[in-house]
Amino acid sequence: MRRLKHASPKPSRPSASQASKLSKPSQSSQSSKQPKPKPKPATPVKGIRGSNGNWSMRKVSRGVCPRTIIVIQVAMIVALVEIYIIIMLTCNLQDPGKCAFLVYNQGFSNLITTGSRTATGDGTRGAGSTQGKEKRNKYGENGLQISQSTLEIVDYWNAKIPSLARMPKPQILPTESHPFMFFHLRKAGGSSRREEIVEAANLLGLPRFVPMYDVSAETYRPPPNPRLTDAVLFAGHFYWPSFEKFQNIRVHSHMAHVREVSTDGAPNFSCVTQIRPTVERVVSCWNFRFIQDAKAKTKTTKNTSLSSRPNPTPEVNLSKIFKPSYQLSTKDWREMLPKSYSQFSEGCNNEFARIFSSVGDAEDVVNLVVEDSAIFPLVLNETLNRMSKCVVLAMDGCTDNKLLISYYFPWLAPFYDCNKHVNRGTIKPHREVSVSDSMEILRQNLIDDIVYHHARNLHKEQVKYVKNQPKRETTPLEKDLEDVFSVDSSNDFDQTVTHHDRGPGSLSPRTVST
Repeated sequence: MRRLKHASPKPSRPSASQASKLSKPSQSSQSSKQPKPKPKPATPVKGIRGSNGNWSMRKVSRGVCPRTIIVIQVAMIVALVEIYIIIMLTCNLQDPGKCAFLVYNQGFSNLITTGSRTATGDGTRGAGSTQGKEKRNKYGENGLQISQSTLEIVDYWNAKIPSLARMPKPQILPTESHPFMFFHLRKAGGSSRREEIVEAANLLGLPRFVPMYDVSAETYRPPPNPRLTDAVLFAGHFYWPSFEKFQNIRVHSHMAHVREVSTDGAPNFSCVTQIRPTVERVVSCWNFRFIQDAKAKTKTTKNTSLSSRPNPTPEVNLSKIFKPSYQLSTKDWREMLPKSYSQFSEGCNNEFARIFSSVGDAEDVVNLVVEDSAIFPLVLNETLNRMSKCVVLAMDGCTDNKLLISYYFPWLAPFYDCNKHVNRGTIKPHREVSVSDSMEILRQNLIDDIVYHHARNLHKEQVKYVKNQPKRETTPLEKDLEDVFSVDSSNDFDQTVTHHDRGPGSLSPRTVST
């Protein structure tokens, strides 16, 4: 039969070499036929059973996502800050002094201060404020807006004014166990009171420690070793915490770290302060510290260590940098006031807090505290609590001031002179401070303004209380002073001396004719 053209050819017979290869199976084919080993079961998750009752066979991941770690760390930081704020608000209502150490650290205070949002010039808050959703309330004559929580603090302390007015006790003569302290608020007429205290010390022979007369004018703390000083009269820009610690060590040397606590909350010293309206004081401070006093310092002083405060500003003529208050706009006040410091590293904001609170010596904190700051409630409560323990004099209350000094400090009464003005400002504003300027100053000095109005009401209540007291008998010391001043009623002291050329013994006692 004939072969077809496209039929497949017959398979050829393999050669001997090819046959040998086919007879021996390859290694790969042998391995493929071997049974594969069973996989090992995954490590079970302990304590978790599946729906069928068997242990779960899912493999546990040994690593943690870095994003999860970051989230956990942020949550922990937020929780710590919230706990801190709760502790501050809670313990401060009971005893502000117990919590002071928590904000005394300047670094952490900077963190919680700068973390807050800056308020706008009209005193309102915007988005992002920690208290932005709180009810706003008008405060003061200018209608400044404050939060409900701040208003509650104001109402709390105003309700305590009648009892606070009865706290100070008359001091016949200061002693080491109960000295006299004048807390001098800058640009509130305190230099005149300081000079009168020096006059009293000279005539009565009382040991004193008064900066500007005995030590540098820029001394803000009492002597470092309380056991080595016998001073009973103190006057200056002292910080309350430093003087309180000084007196506690002096009285209780074996318990230096324990605060002196009396049944009525009064300190173990008598204190006085003199107040001035907030806007007036800030404007006066600006013109004196940055214009008038700056010119005098650059002409009369050398670049020496004039301040006990660390890192004083190098000597520069600040009057060439800053403008007088009447040339400043609202924007200038907003931008320059919280950032401006004199050559002694002092600002003009929150003077009450600078003297009475625990952050007073941290200028970059106290000069920036506004209502949005996290430490605002603590600083406000602490300042109100401490200032309320002093006798309050008003800069414009001559007659009432005489009444208070005569009752509480009869040894000082003969030296009090309403007409005495030391370090008076010479720069007169060419225009009144505008409403918008006042609002901006008050916004930055809300603590000061609240404390001022509280102090003003306390001053009136103290006057009312003293007027209702029965007239007490005149002490022998008062009789002697009356005899001295009746013999020579003229003032033999040089009141024209500026604070640059004063020193120990620069004021001599009166020459008394007998």
